[in-house]
Amino acid sequence: MINKSKFDKKVDKAAPASAGSKKMTEEKAPAAPPHPGSGPNINPSNSRMMATIACGINQKQVRWSLQVIVPDHYSSVLREHFLNQHRAKQNMFFLFQGYRTEVIQLLVQWLLVPQLRTPPKIQKDEFAGIIKNYCDLWIVADQLKIAALKNQSIYLIHQLETQYKVYNTAQLNLVWKNTSKGSALRQYFLDKFTSVKGKKLQKDPEDFPKEMLIEMLAVAEEQKDAVKDPGTFGVCFSDCKLIVLYEYAGTELSKVILLESEKGLLGVAGKLKNFFVQLSAAGLLWLSEKVFVKVAQVNLALRRPRKEAETKKAEEKPWALPPPPPSLSEFTPHASRQVAIIYAGSKSNKTTASWKVQRVFLSHHSPFIREIFKKQAIQNQQHEICWPENAYDIIAIFVQWVYTAQLTTPTVEKEDAGKTISNFLEFGKERVREAHFRSLREVL
Repeated sequence: MINKSKFDKKVDKAAPASAGSKKMTEEKAPAAPPHPGSGPNINPSNSRMMATIACGINQKQVRWSLQVIVPDHYSSVLREHFLNQHRAKQNMFFLFQGYRTEVIQLLVQWLLVPQLRTPPKIQKDEFAGIIKNYCDLWIVADQLKIAALKNQSIYLIHQLETQYKVYNTAQLNLVWKNTSKGSALRQYFLDKFTSVKGKKLQKDPEDFPKEMLIEMLAVAEEQKDAVKDPGTFGVCFSDCKLIVLYEYAGTELSKVILLESEKGLLGVAGKLKNFFVQLSAAGLLWLSEKVFVKVAQVNLALRRPRKEAETKKAEEKPWALPPPPPSLSEFTPHASRQVAIIYAGSKSNKTTASWKVQRVFLSHHSPFIREIFKKQAIQNQQHEICWPENAYDIIAIFVQWVYTAQLTTPTVEKEDAGKTISNFLEFGKERVREAHFRSLREVL
């Protein structure tokens, strides 16, 4: 892990960079991920069709229940899978193998409310695991063809690294093993590690996959401001086929042989002991048996300064964050199976429309509804809410908001806007009221 962290109390005493250097090492933050658009159209009929998403093996499986319309809306892969099962009159079930429970729980939570946030506070020993979870989440989203979730995963990684000033290396082998060349996740880490300067590598250099190092070389060679640095030394990997040159910052050096030619520094043989290596002023050499087939000495820390227009574009926020979804502690597999029923009209009337909704989402968004559920639990009653029959359209919009935390402007006549707002105020939830005011602003 390359560290300059909130976790550590030590002060980094590295020499301050010059003004020009600061501009060149500016990192380009990924733009905030766009909202995936309007959510699924949950109506009384499709709200009763439930699917199960699971991870684990046999008896140790962890399962979540959710309306099948939700995963169908975001993933063409899941939609095709569940449709085939429905045609075969099988239970709609999808099993993720080889992933940690925390990763699939993040996926399920995003499907229900397409917005994730980083943990408010984490410990030093938790950082690597959380970054790995977000990388796995990107890999899952790539397999399910959910572009919005892939963007969200990279944005979460960037938020954590920016907040804690930690550049983790433990996940790199995972990423290069499970993603293809040119993928957005690979590109993010390539950009990140080719811009790191003056930080110490505290783990084995072999945390960096060989394929990644070669791609880093290609990235560096594309940069016009790459410069030679004849003062670098090298670290030889165990199989002696890939040599990475780093600026030497250690105290002991043994049996080091520098091979020089007209092209500059070619390679290093020998062993370095008790060393720290820096990712700044780094170059790469690729060896094919005993023949040097590629030679490069570049400064990976130097970056072209961003143009002013690019800087402004990166600082813009293309969409406002919706209210936070339920936390992972609230949305457990058990909670996902606890549903409530919302009626539009009298439940004794056979023609009354009704929706099945996960209880945890209703309780999370509305204190008013949460109090109703508490009273019903004390009296051992079924969790249900009855609204007037003429509130059908409002309930339909509200159910969509509960799952997506977003509303689109409803199609209403100007004279009906006041009535529409007053119906929403009955839900007694400030966020619902504010969101609906925003959505009706054009109408009013």
